[in-house]
Amino acid sequence: MKKVTIVLSGIFLLGIIALFIYFVTGVSATYPAIKKYRYKGTLNEFIKDIKKLSNNRSNLNVDIIDTVGNKNNGDAIYLNIETIDKLDDVEYNLRCESSNSNNVLIQTAISLVGAYDKKRNIGGYSKEAKGVKMLTEKFDIEVINLLKGNQKGKISSL
Repeated sequence: MKKVTIVLSGIFLLGIIALFIYFVTGVSATYPAIKKYRYKGTLNEFIKDIKKLSNNRSNLNVDIIDTVGNKNNGDAIYLNIETIDKLDDVEYNLRCESSNSNNVLIQTAISLVGAYDKKRNIGGYSKEAKGVKMLTEKFDIEVINLLKGNQKGKISSL
């Protein structure tokens, strides 16, 4: 009886540790892309261009919320873009990763991983979420098309 209790306690403890590791490593925080884009340039060039766009538009706010990676396996950032007008207050969540070839940065992969309209309470982190299709189209118009116009073909949808 004592051995069974020790074995069950060990299994329970291992389960708790595995659950803790799962959440700490962020496995649960990774979402598949709703839509993907390619920026012909480095991650730093993309950040500079998106901040320039934000500075020129009073209803567009850009915040870098996290940076990950390193020079050996590529850098990545998570950023939020918020568009605010009379009807909408929409937050877009992006993951932007630099790619390299022979240690020369050639492009940045941009993944739209979340879109949420705070006023209408629609959107989310999957293509199937209510309102995501409309919000993705709005993102293309209000952000991507403006970048395309300013950057002469440096950004495209995949």
